[in-house]
Parts: sequence; structure tokens; C-alpha cells
Amino acid sequence: MTTSTMAAAQVVSLVKRLPAATKREALLALASTAARGRQKRRRLAQARLRRLAAAEGRAWDRMTDGEREDFIDAVLHEGKSCR
Repeated sequence: MTTSTMAAAQVVSLVKRLPAATKREALLALASTAARGRQKRRRLAQARLRRLAAAEGRAWDRMTDGEREDFIDAVLHEGKSCR
């Protein structure tokens, strides 16, 4: 695959000129890539939250959804680091 310095507007313009089936293929490829990125970020966030919960004597995997939400809310509003 070649590397290009094409501007985003140029890429969009090229995609718009593609046949419908090819546009769909391109969209599915982009969506798949985005989904993998979201899954990776979710796993990373959960691992960080597990560590933070453990540091406070709590077990992330045994927490209910409501307890997790409350915990995350506390982390966000108390400025605790998830690193």
C-alpha cells in the first residue's frame, strides 16, 4: 500500500465518485477499523478502572453496573488518575 499526502477533502471527493458497491465496501472497512479501536480503548479503560478499584479495596468484576457508574463518577469528579 502506498503512502499519500492527499487532503481529507480529496479523499472524500474520490470516495463520492466510487460506484455504490465500492463505497459500501470502503465504509465497512472504515467502520471495522473504528470498532476495533473502540474495543481496544474499552479494554484499556476497564483494565485501568480495575486497578484503581483494587487500590481502593474494591473488586471491579463484582461491582454492579450501578456501582461501576458511581465509581466512575467519583473518579471523574474527584480527579483520580486511571493510569
